Amino acid sequence: MQNMLYQVDTALLASLVRTKRATQTLREAAEEITQTIGQVSVGTLLRVEQQRVPDLPVFLHFCNWLDVSPARLLYCAAAPVAAPAETTAATVARLLRSDRRLEPAMANVLAIMVEATYTHLATHE
Repeated sequence: MQNMLYQVDTALLASLVRTKRATQTLREAAEEITQTIGQVSVGTLLRVEQQRVPDLPVFLHFCNWLDVSPARLLYCAAAPVAAPAETTAATVARLLRSDRRLEPAMANVLAIMVEATYTHLATHE
């Protein structure tokens, strides 16, 4: 199952806020939001219009002020898949093969022996 990242569509939020604010100044809009929904500063309003992600309570204040569902302003993206951690055997084998002091054939033999030893240990635990 792939992890999902939920993110705020800051471009849409900013656009909706600018549209609703219309000809109001930032101060007027902040006062309106504060009086009807909850405390929002001029600075917060400006940051939202600059497409910065507000904290959750402020995000909800904006959703209420805009009369829009929070779900409309969220989107889901697949989380980047982290590379699997390198095993100890793989790390040792990689280091042996990259050691310039060892002849490539000898480094490869040692790496194969280390990998085989770890495989044997894993199957007999």
